[in-house]
Amino acid sequence: MDARLAEFAAFAAQPDAELSLCHGALLFATDEYPNLNVAQHEQRLQDLGAEATLHVPQHLQPEHRINALNDFLFNRKSFRGNRDNYYDPRNSYLNDVLDRGLGIPISLAVVYMEVSRQVGLGMAGIGLPGHFMCKCTEPGCDLFIDVFNGGRTMVAEECLTVASQISDKWLTPAACEHFLRPISVRRILFRMLLNLKGIFVQSNQLDRAIRIADRLLLLVPSADDELRDRGLLQLRKGDERRAAKDLSAYLQSQPAAADADSIRRTLHQIATRGHRLN
Repeated sequence: MDARLAEFAAFAAQPDAELSLCHGALLFATDEYPNLNVAQHEQRLQDLGAEATLHVPQHLQPEHRINALNDFLFNRKSFRGNRDNYYDPRNSYLNDVLDRGLGIPISLAVVYMEVSRQVGLGMAGIGLPGHFMCKCTEPGCDLFIDVFNGGRTMVAEECLTVASQISDKWLTPAACEHFLRPISVRRILFRMLLNLKGIFVQSNQLDRAIRIADRLLLLVPSADDELRDRGLLQLRKGDERRAAKDLSAYLQSQPAAADADSIRRTLHQIATRGHRLN
């Protein structure tokens, strides 16, 4: 295990309550930017939050403080959603988001939540299908914030309408209740990494995709689908030994999975090729 992976493994092994969102996001960014100074960028967020306190009066009601924070981040600091190049991987790396002021919903939400915390405004992440938002957790405030769209505030019903439009599916009442619940730091980081894995798979950057899969499994070791996907990525790369190890472990954990027969056939093909080489 290389040093960066070992550092991320130690981070991921912490209890959920001790995980730092910005630290985790910057740690996985070091895979792409080996010389990245994590502490320096954490300080940049601290400095941004300290500046924000000058523009977000503590005595205001939560909705007015949200408006002031939105003005600070999206007008004064010009953070915005990258509509022109949404699938640029830089949109998912926190250091790049801070450098360029461009991101996707979830990476902008990381900045928003970190700055909110520093100005004393409770904020949580909301993982809607196909979209990510923030929710104010201050007593008496039920507002959701669409950070990709300049901090537009919404109520729950509007959020679900947006999610239905983006995901092109009707959400049941039970699904609605589920999706509007705040998600943990671990799950936010997992979702950020899933986005990156998808980008790298789509562009056939297999080494990068496998590297992301390693971190996904460190964050959530029980994510059997990621174990299967890593095995299939390794197979595409030509590493049949590692592919067989992951795919066998997947079947051991999920023997009745919908794709179990397909995975068994793949393992049989790997074994047959191995015998022929011997």
